[in-house]
Amino acid sequence: MAQLGTVVDDEVIKSMAMDPSIYMGLAQIANDYHNSKTEAMGNIMAQVGAEEQSDVDEINEMLAQLDVNELEELYEQLAQAE
Repeated sequence: MAQLGTVVDDEVIKSMAMDPSIYMGLAQIANDYHNSKTEAMGNIMAQVGAEEQSDVDEINEMLAQLDVNELEELYEQLAQAE
């Protein structure tokens, strides 16, 4: 909803937030994105095979800053490097 504020005015955002079907649709989109990102991060972690918890934490922190497309691209690059 916050990102929509750059495209539509406050009144439209308020009406969208009050419409349960729109709210649930946006929640589903956010959930799907989160699941895709989590899966992509898991794929990379499995590929990297870090064993030390400090390494895992550092890699997770860096991966969290990437979007899903960047994560999938990185995974493909790692797979090709093998």
